[in-house]
Amino acid sequence: GVKLEIFRMIIYLTFPVAMFWVSNQAEWFEDDVIQRKPTLP
Repeated sequence: GVKLEIFRMIIYLTFPVAMFWVSNQAEWFEDDVIQRKPTLP
């Protein structure tokens, strides 16, 4: 029905945004780790 179509459309719209956000979080985390590494003995 209509609810299923709306739900499907929401998933199609949010999935790329979620993937983009996750990849950004991963890059930020890697940068943070790289910056911290030189302080380790």
